Amino acid sequence: MSAPHAHIAWLACIGDAFGGDSRIAADATLGVAVVGRVPASGAFSPIPPADEQVPECPWNELDHAAWNERLAASTARRAAELSGLPPDDPAREDAASVWAATMKESDKGLIQGPFSSIDMDARFGPGMWRAIRRFGVWQKGKCRACDNCAESGHNDATIMEESLVCDTADFPARAAALL
Repeated sequence: MSAPHAHIAWLACIGDAFGGDSRIAADATLGVAVVGRVPASGAFSPIPPADEQVPECPWNELDHAAWNERLAASTARRAAELSGLPPDDPAREDAASVWAATMKESDKGLIQGPFSSIDMDARFGPGMWRAIRRFGVWQKGKCRACDNCAESGHNDATIMEESLVCDTADFPARAAALL
């Protein structure tokens, strides 16, 4: 089977595994919306619908360009602070770990980028995108890269129709039972 056909077959299996939800294949291929209403996939516990519910954050009314400039300035200040620290300072090690994790995700094709603001403006238009700060959190002896979607307003501009839960050790057996 050629690679494109194998990819399509994989997406069809994923859709079937999640109750025939055709959005799963589209989301896996095209990406998911980063704000707005996120419909239930059927894979997680549903949250009772609230049709009148609107995001807390009026996304289209926000000044994304100003936010991006403030975040870039804040990031530049932090980089300058870090450059003045000794090479073995934990804060510098955290920043290096986050960068390494980001590049590893990019190399694996899990994310695109990193991109400059010039790249993003060219792709989406000035003020038509909103940057997210990435930071490190230490867990189980490793520094994990986290995106601060609360700070950037993405969380407040999103409504989930299902609750994401951590799986237990029996997840592979439950997933296999769906096939």
